[in-house]
Amino acid sequence: MFFKIGLKSSFMYVSSGKYKGRKVLFPKTGGVRPVMSLVREAFFSIIFKDIINSKFLDVFAGTGIMSVEALSRGAGLAHLVECNKKTKIALVKNFSFVEEPYRFFFQTAEDFLGKKDLFYDFIYLDPPFNYKNKVNLLEIILKGKILNDKVNIIMHCPFSEDLDINTSKLSVYNLKRYGGSKLIFLRIL
Repeated sequence: MFFKIGLKSSFMYVSSGKYKGRKVLFPKTGGVRPVMSLVREAFFSIIFKDIINSKFLDVFAGTGIMSVEALSRGAGLAHLVECNKKTKIALVKNFSFVEEPYRFFFQTAEDFLGKKDLFYDFIYLDPPFNYKNKVNLLEIILKGKILNDKVNIIMHCPFSEDLDINTSKLSVYNLKRYGGSKLIFLRIL
């Protein structure tokens, strides 16, 4: 199946697993910042023992590359939340070869996190770097119905940004810097 993308586009490649080498399209719009392959590799090297058959939630999914990588490496299902209409066609196309269960939710992160039962093993949050409500996303998760008390929450954000994380409810168990960005790994206490 061929989709005509009306925006200028580029490609990334899945870096490991079942779909290694497959192309993933990303439109060059102001709202999409693809996750560098170095960050993806590092992320999955940290969680590799727990990814098999896991339930992966990709919030601010963009191109879906993180979910494709998760499924490629053995995740059992992926749910993707994205509200940027400019990326919708590319996102759907990027899953044309994926055989594992996945589902798209085209709505805001706040709406999804506030209204759904969160049964996931991994919640990956990758908001735009200029997004001002990053900590609010964590608060919404904590107030929601969390069905897995061992959920791993991972936030990708600028390295220079200090987040006021509620350490009475969340524990930072890992923090990794990659160029101008960082991954913060959190667990619920």
